[in-house]
Amino acid sequence: ENVSRSGFAFWSSKSYALGSVVEVAVPYEHGACNIFTPARIEHAGERQSDGMCYYGVSYVRVHRGWPGK
Repeated sequence: ENVSRSGFAFWSSKSYALGSVVEVAVPYEHGACNIFTPARIEHAGERQSDGMCYYGVSYVRVHRGWPGK
């Protein structure tokens, strides 16, 4: 949802702290060979009706010194 060159937004029942780095795949397909990249939680909000959380993330720039290379 709300995808741009610098990040995207998503709904989740999980709780993430602002500033947390998560691994994401966009698009994600269960059982497929997805490619993951790091992203940082920048915004968060909770929907009162069902407790679902809305998150905005920005992609984390990966460089040659990235430890996961």
